[in-house]
Amino acid sequence: MCAWVAFELNMRSRDRKTLIQASLLHDIGKLFVPYDILVKKEALSDEEMESIKYHSFNGADFLLKNGFSDDIVLAVEHHHERFDGMGYPDGLMGYNIPLYSRIISVADTLDAMISGRHYHKSKYSHFEIIKALDNGAETQYDPQITDIAIKHILKKEKIYEEGERICLKLGLTWDMGMLKG
Repeated sequence: MCAWVAFELNMRSRDRKTLIQASLLHDIGKLFVPYDILVKKEALSDEEMESIKYHSFNGADFLLKNGFSDDIVLAVEHHHERFDGMGYPDGLMGYNIPLYSRIISVADTLDAMISGRHYHKSKYSHFEIIKALDNGAETQYDPQITDIAIKHILKKEKIYEEGERICLKLGLTWDMGMLKG
């Protein structure tokens, strides 16, 4: 997903590579979270949730100490920020969130919905994924990145011919221009 977004945004080759590296390393800070917390199926306590939240900072700190670029460090540190400012670790808002972090946030959510996680429902339908992304646009996610992700899902799943029907069912506005390229 990150590669697709980079392509759609016409990023330079070097920036694409940096984004891909950051996306592959975005959860490296979970190495510092106790295993029993990571695999817990029940609701986490407030203390356990704080440990999980701290993984983005720990990951960024680890990467910084190991010579990774500032772009990668910032992407990892801020991949749980929300477009509405309600994320963590710093409560950054909108376009103050690094672009790579905004892209990784959408891609990580998409990955969770497609492949599932041990602590919640797996294998969401295309309808559920598109609706969840659309509902999160401008609150949780960058709306431009969200639009690119929805476009990608429609194309990848070869359901773009049915895009108007799907969007109408979901209460979204269909724009044929979204299928360029």
